[in-house]
Amino acid sequence: MQKTICVLLMIGAAGWTQQHESLRPDFKDFLVEQVYAGDPVPPKLTRPQRTFRTIIREGAKSPVEFAGHYTVPRWGCGAGCVAFVIVDSITGRVFDGFGVAGLPQSWEKSTKSKCELSSIPRVV
Repeated sequence: MQKTICVLLMIGAAGWTQQHESLRPDFKDFLVEQVYAGDPVPPKLTRPQRTFRTIIREGAKSPVEFAGHYTVPRWGCGAGCVAFVIVDSITGRVFDGFGVAGLPQSWEKSTKSKCELSSIPRVV
């Protein structure tokens, strides 16, 4: 009897997860209507972020990379890892706390990368 209940629960759980998979958002649900083309606002850095102020400021001057107004200044640690922040070109807000392993310096050239967040991102 317990085996039958367990099997029925597993089948029900499998059906439930498949039903919710269709509810996941897709990139086409968040199309960018306009890409920011103005001069980027200088990043508003916190004290810990100032350690990397040059690379963050220079990276924030680069063209918009995603979502219509964000740039991604990134730098390597010298051993196959990459740290990066996300800078809003319109407001200058800096989102930090990201780190990945196995990600090449040039994201555009690679379609398969292992991404791992080193910590939960903070909004500054």
